[in-house]
Amino acid sequence: MSRPNLSERLEQHPLACLPVEPLQTRAMPVLDFASPDYLGLARHFQVLGALQDHAARQGMQAGEHSREHGRLEAELAQWLGFDAARSYQSLAQARLAVQQALLSEEEDLCLHDHLNGQSLIQATHLTGCRLRHYPHRDAEGAAWQLRQSPRGLALLVSEGLFQADGQLAPLRTLSLVAERHQAHLLVDDVHAIGVCGEQGGGSLELTGLPASAVTALVISLEHAFGLQGAVVLSSAALIQRLEQVGAMHEHPRPPIAIAAAAQVAVKLARRDGWRRQRLQELSQHLQQRLSSLGMRVPHAPGPLLCLDVPGDSGQWQAALARRSLRVITSPCGRDPAEPMTRLRLQLTALHETTQLDQLAESIARLNDSTRLRVPLLQPAEA
Repeated sequence: MSRPNLSERLEQHPLACLPVEPLQTRAMPVLDFASPDYLGLARHFQVLGALQDHAARQGMQAGEHSREHGRLEAELAQWLGFDAARSYQSLAQARLAVQQALLSEEEDLCLHDHLNGQSLIQATHLTGCRLRHYPHRDAEGAAWQLRQSPRGLALLVSEGLFQADGQLAPLRTLSLVAERHQAHLLVDDVHAIGVCGEQGGGSLELTGLPASAVTALVISLEHAFGLQGAVVLSSAALIQRLEQVGAMHEHPRPPIAIAAAAQVAVKLARRDGWRRQRLQELSQHLQQRLSSLGMRVPHAPGPLLCLDVPGDSGQWQAALARRSLRVITSPCGRDPAEPMTRLRLQLTALHETTQLDQLAESIARLNDSTRLRVPLLQPAEA
């Protein structure tokens, strides 16, 4: 028997390394367009005060169900129109737990949108059920896949607002497809909850889909509420099943201090409609500014704006960092000779229009440089 040793394996499969820029460039503060703190609550004094008070008394260890967890779950369920809720220490645990509760047989089917996040898809792999994909935002493609698999429980999974491109899922059509084919619909609403819809109800409110049409909803306590953890909302029966799964697989709830601070953050998110309005105004301003500079800009209904630009993603990230701008970049092209990069710009309610203008102008200039075959970085910088 001959097996490769560890050093050989590491040499065969090196990880791609992107240039790492310092957080401060030329003594200038970095403008952060990669933060998930959409509503600007991560540093709110009331949220931090609640966190500090409970952390001082009870520490930050994840634990069992408490009164603070019960209050948080009840408030979220009442706000979003579900029967009950269950909180988790991490988003990955919430995504895994709800799929473990629903998909327990090998012949069960989990059907994913092609651009769902990797964490959602990896959770499906761990359940051991069959995994299929349908084309991005294509309800007819989802229906075709369901027709090909008439046996076993079927779960249709879609992000509400896609992280990959910032677009909204056709949830009303997907719910009709799920109902027609006796499937269940799981909506992962991490990037829309609290920030989309007049009341902050996320993609369900934005598309006019009632909670009763969804088997389960997964939301994050990080992206809109500035904390850590996640919550699954569903029927009382499924939440009871999640409690059993949580006990079996050791899925803890967030620390009590996080649950207490999250109650404050949820109240602020519901009350301060100006935060959502501000986000919409900033998003529209950035889209208009980029368009006026000659960029092709897709419509963005939420705080995520994705742009496809020519060039290497690592060089784009480094070039923007040289201009004190932090964004998320990823390769999106299939031709190595003509690399393409997707820029993901994440806005918060605390950004200023002058900062957006600086971002738009820097992107437009770098985009012009790549089209003219001018290197984004000088040889010494690359």
